[in-house]
Amino acid sequence: AVYPAKNGVTRARAEWIDGGRTLRTEAHTPVEISQGETTLRLTSEYRLGETGDTLTVIELRSSRPRPLVYVFRRVRS
Repeated sequence: AVYPAKNGVTRARAEWIDGGRTLRTEAHTPVEISQGETTLRLTSEYRLGETGDTLTVIELRSSRPRPLVYVFRRVRS
């Protein structure tokens, strides 16, 4: 199990890349695990599709070997 570290402070930053089409965030957060404390790094990218109908979110965690990818599609009424 992973828990937020007691009195831990998360450091985060964000920047626009790809000419302003992608927002990249990076956070370093202290956590408690069974072996003690460590810092978890989480990088996320939010990309808007060419037509504005899709949002792709890519998450990469220092604790996982592969990224998680989510694709959201706009529902028009």
